[in-house]
Amino acid sequence: MANPGKNDDAGNTTASSKQVLSRKSYIGKTNNIEQELKRLQTTEYVKDYKPLIEREIVQVIGADNNANDNELESKNNDKDESDNKDDKISFNMMTFNTLADGLSGAHVQSKTFVHADNACLEYEYRGFRLIEEITRFMPDVITCQEVDRIEFFKHYLSPFGYKYIHTTKPQSACCRIGKGVNLDLPPDGSVVFWNSKVFALVKSYKFSKRDDRNAPKEIRNLACAVAHLRHKQNKNKEIMIAATHLKADYSLKSEKQRLMQLCYLFPSLQKLSKENNNVPLFIGLDFNAMDKSLGSFFPYSYQSLMNGKYLLKRLNKFVNKEDDNIETEEKDDNELNDGEKNIKAYNFGDDEDMAKTVIDILKERGYEYNYGLDLKSAYCYGEYKGKKKGINPSFTCTLGGQHCIDFIFFEPKKDIKITHLLTTPKAQEMYKPDW
Repeated sequence: MANPGKNDDAGNTTASSKQVLSRKSYIGKTNNIEQELKRLQTTEYVKDYKPLIEREIVQVIGADNNANDNELESKNNDKDESDNKDDKISFNMMTFNTLADGLSGAHVQSKTFVHADNACLEYEYRGFRLIEEITRFMPDVITCQEVDRIEFFKHYLSPFGYKYIHTTKPQSACCRIGKGVNLDLPPDGSVVFWNSKVFALVKSYKFSKRDDRNAPKEIRNLACAVAHLRHKQNKNKEIMIAATHLKADYSLKSEKQRLMQLCYLFPSLQKLSKENNNVPLFIGLDFNAMDKSLGSFFPYSYQSLMNGKYLLKRLNKFVNKEDDNIETEEKDDNELNDGEKNIKAYNFGDDEDMAKTVIDILKERGYEYNYGLDLKSAYCYGEYKGKKKGINPSFTCTLGGQHCIDFIFFEPKKDIKITHLLTTPKAQEMYKPDW
């Protein structure tokens, strides 16, 4: 079982293992982000300083017109509505891979991240812009990945009332990169922030090889932070927020790794939710895999979470051709969702060895369809002007092309409704690879 988090004197939750301290904190003279941003515009960065891309929170089509101006509205099933006439809560949730300082390339002169200027990757500049992006929307809950400067985040977010649970990767590449350039860089990891004016912490959990002695070696560098929260105004309402980051790289080898990580983590999250009165689960995740096939790459991991039954049916059709027990009857295309259509269109016969490997990985680990969960992507579930329902953003990452690999997952069958979404930038709006 994962270790519960340990609370420090400030009420924040910190990793149980000793953190490596960097020689440079990047923290400014104040804890006021507006003052720091004004100061930043008087430094050497001023000539390249650009405003953040304009985005807005918009109401999704079909949402209740009387809903609050928030992204996710939650209503639990386990309470009688007569107990509370206003038996609903609403809250904003953001997920954000912040790009670890140690992984950005800013400390390695021969390498930069996506060929961006080294200067714009420096945390003296970029760290403050990250805080600016978060605080301009003031989400009630934030899940972040690749956070290696946790003290920086704590310093600038705590004045707004944010507390957190943070856990680091057991073998963070940040530390390895630091050793190569004689710098003592801290490890990166996943973190859940919550606004303590809105939510109170019930309990925290951490999942990794370091935090869970029973975790299999095959999950490697997985690190997941979980916060079980209770709404302060409506104390009947609780939610569970998880932040994590799966294995990187768009390769079949990495797909195997992601499948193993999912087989360990997601049933564990499902069990946690069930043990706590089936509390609604929300997951902010850098999946590192697209939601649809791209050339010879097929997202087995994503589809095992979204459309596991149909995926296994199609895989078995190609691998176990002689097995009369395999169901072969196909649905009509108009009966398939977009994910199932993507599965049906892919020729697994061209990749039969991988198809067999996927079946073996899932079978050996007692796979239950969709890992026992019924999760949906928030952006895929919502529709607004310019964005159709059933489609994720066109991209959340520009490394190696434009791909959608970051998601907020939720459980609609627990009467969770998407009411608003934050618009995503258009490709032509991106200052790539710029400031």
